[in-house]
Amino acid sequence: MINQQKIYGLRKRIVAIDSFDQADWIAIGDRTDCQHIIENHPRLLRSLDFGDTDYPSAVGAVLKSMYTYQRHAIDDVISFLDEHFPEPNTVSVSTSPTSSTKKVFFIPTIFELPDSEVESDLVSIMMPFAGFDGVHQGIIKACTNAGYRCQRCFSR
Repeated sequence: MINQQKIYGLRKRIVAIDSFDQADWIAIGDRTDCQHIIENHPRLLRSLDFGDTDYPSAVGAVLKSMYTYQRHAIDDVISFLDEHFPEPNTVSVSTSPTSSTKKVFFIPTIFELPDSEVESDLVSIMMPFAGFDGVHQGIIKACTNAGYRCQRCFSR
């Protein structure tokens, strides 16, 4: 049986992406082997292009058809969205199958990476201040013994 909540949440996520376009649907079709469902739906791509009010229901219908055709298709759609349209307040790490280079996406922008070199001897501690002094001192001691220095992060 189709997990209606999962389909509904996925439909809402896709519809909310302003930059989601026909090329994204084609890429999803290629990834899931459901091109025929996407291309043959009478309203999906047309309602997307024209911004019609029936686009959300067309998205839902297509997702249900994809699930019926291949149960793992929905997970593949979620994977596609996570890679290309990560949700706010999430961290995504992906490794390309053709490269050993990892890409890290940080959202929100509080986690922007600096332009300076990585300090390989630095350990960053992110924890609450109140009530954790003993834990903090234990981490400092362990870092010092291992030859690292550490700094406790704080918010402004």
